[in-house]
Amino acid sequence: TYISPSYSENYNMSEILKLEGYKNIRWVPHCITNIKPMQYNLDELENQLDSRYNKAIYVGAFYKSKNERLVYLKKNLKKNLDIFGRYPLKGFSYPLFSAIKGKPSLYRVRQITNEQRENYYSQYSIGLNMHLSSPSLETGNARLYELAYRGLAQVVDDSPFSLVKEIFEPEKEILTYSSLADCIEQINRLISNKDLRIKIALNAYKRASEEYNYENNLLDLIQWFKSILNK
Repeated sequence: TYISPSYSENYNMSEILKLEGYKNIRWVPHCITNIKPMQYNLDELENQLDSRYNKAIYVGAFYKSKNERLVYLKKNLKKNLDIFGRYPLKGFSYPLFSAIKGKPSLYRVRQITNEQRENYYSQYSIGLNMHLSSPSLETGNARLYELAYRGLAQVVDDSPFSLVKEIFEPEKEILTYSSLADCIEQINRLISNKDLRIKIALNAYKRASEEYNYENNLLDLIQWFKSILNK
């Protein structure tokens, strides 16, 4: 089984595994955080989205390559982007890192628990996502499914090699960016366009609820294993 359908500039993960001689392969969405069924129906979610913060949230651990991008985005988006996650030095590593990169900021990244993360997601309307590689080669981190499953309009990185469009449909269920300038433009686009923001969030939530619920995917995976054993 594999999580990321894309992998490199030359081969996707399915092609790599077939070249290695694997006869039984299966893509499994990395939707481990989508365990609990969400309680919204679409009408309730639409009403709730109308009252959420009209700004973006990013949640993630400290990675040097990601933080370089986040420092740039925070400097440009200012109060329209809030960052949370596990950062060294109780979050003060962010201002230290930003100063080293020549973009000094006093912003401190707050660490939050899983319960707090759920609470914050219910308050924000836009979710920022990024993968480790840039431009993105792999795709499908847990955040990709997590944001959609919680009703956030997602802005996620893309590239000619990424297969994110096979997981969510761009312009209908997600917005994509291939550069930091694109990312800023897409977030501002959602901030200024309420109808688009709600449409993206509702479509992604529906797709995630129907196809990327963890329990359903786990049951499908078990059935797949059984079918292989029965051959």
